[in-house]
Amino acid sequence: MEVKIIIVTSLAIACVQAASPGSNWNYDESSNIGPANWGNIQGFEGCGTGTEQSPINIQASSATYRSYPPLNVTSNSGTGTFRLENDGIGPIGLPDASNINYLTGGPLGDRQYRLHNFHLHYGNSTYEASEHAFDNMRTSSEIHFVFYNNIYANISAALDSGDRDALAVIGILFSTSLDVSHAHPSIVSILNFFAPLTYPGDTTTEQLDFSTVLRPEDVSTFYTYNGSLTTPSCNEQVVWLVMSQIQYYPPTVIDSLSSLLTTNRTQPPVGIIGNTRPLQPLNSRTIYQNFQNPTMASTTSGSGLMNISLFVMLLSFIVASV
Repeated sequence: MEVKIIIVTSLAIACVQAASPGSNWNYDESSNIGPANWGNIQGFEGCGTGTEQSPINIQASSATYRSYPPLNVTSNSGTGTFRLENDGIGPIGLPDASNINYLTGGPLGDRQYRLHNFHLHYGNSTYEASEHAFDNMRTSSEIHFVFYNNIYANISAALDSGDRDALAVIGILFSTSLDVSHAHPSIVSILNFFAPLTYPGDTTTEQLDFSTVLRPEDVSTFYTYNGSLTTPSCNEQVVWLVMSQIQYYPPTVIDSLSSLLTTNRTQPPVGIIGNTRPLQPLNSRTIYQNFQNPTMASTTSGSGLMNISLFVMLLSFIVASV
């Protein structure tokens, strides 16, 4: 595995990523409205007082195995219309109203969750800015696919419900590889579509086959835990599904997004790059995984062989005694 080691008052409407320049929070660590101070901003108190916040570090050795049904992503059509946009917080893709994509399976069971958007938290080929980390290592970017429970009319209603599992978010970490055969073709295409969207409000409309964006092999093994939105207002209403497999793109693809700005044409340029929240404490939460580590399998196998050996020895002793 090759790994290289802002703003809303109504987040729901925007992206569960965030809102627009000129709002009342940002990602600047030195700012009084940066991540360390989000909880001090009126309406965003949960960012500071919450105990199940995201993103987190996923320590593989501490995850607990649990069997789940496979994740399943379905679409109402092969190819659908997406509006791709620089929203001032990051690159985001929004499906057209007629473009319906559902997520089921895993900890969601047979409940249907509908795609609201996908968006990117990123650095570049030398700057690791994924939101989640694996064993304290971040990668160059992370794509979030945000779904809401389909019992609600829209994502605003889902968040207003207060339900702990109102949203499900798939997170996929990406790193760079010079071997183009390792690249995820559809994600590379999407990032290339994003690259010219320099200023907030810049958009393009593209036809995407979502089945090639979230392929079965992309969502086969995952970690899951209860968490929050990673942007204000940090609602603790997310079932996180962080894929265990890191995906890849060429370095030039992620580097091309360094030109995207949070500022408009009349302002001094400020880049979006680094739109990542610091890691949050796990606290008392459990991280589950739907796959067994090789050590698990060998331990289980070894225990079975030991039990058989003991049984054979006991049987031999009984026969000898008779």
